Amino acid sequence: MFSILKKEEVNTSRLYNLDLLKALAIVAMILCHSVLMLGVHHEGYENEFLYWFGDVFLGDYVAVAHAFMFAMGVGFIFTKANAPTDHMKRGVKFFLLGYALNFFRYGVYALIDGVISGEFDSHTLEALFGPDILQFAGLAMILTGILKKFGLNEIHILYISVVMSV
Repeated sequence: MFSILKKEEVNTSRLYNLDLLKALAIVAMILCHSVLMLGVHHEGYENEFLYWFGDVFLGDYVAVAHAFMFAMGVGFIFTKANAPTDHMKRGVKFFLLGYALNFFRYGVYALIDGVISGEFDSHTLEALFGPDILQFAGLAMILTGILKKFGLNEIHILYISVVMSV
């Protein structure tokens, strides 16, 4: 029925095209986030070329977050560390790394602004705790590890993922 889910030996060597896809996605996400975070301080930013290029082209049309998640998902298949605990440990690291990135990317500046101005607004909480692609990737890894730990096979995980996507 599902011939794509056959149990066959998987080549676990490096896939350099996926590495390149992830690297380009990360560079594009850095540009996209920089344009979004810096652009709001300039009135009329949404009508300028850099906003269109950074957000619309890199963020939406190239779909860098989607490409990053696709490469990560394919990496699940080709990894040598494929035990459920390996996925959960990597997931926790990615999840925490996402919040560390939030702190150094936006949070520290929002905190400094709040200390200087004496006002802490909702932007500070968003800067520190706003979810982004690394938190989502971490949760996906943790969930994959949990589902594998329960002994679910690929077809069950596929069904669960479709239901969760809906």
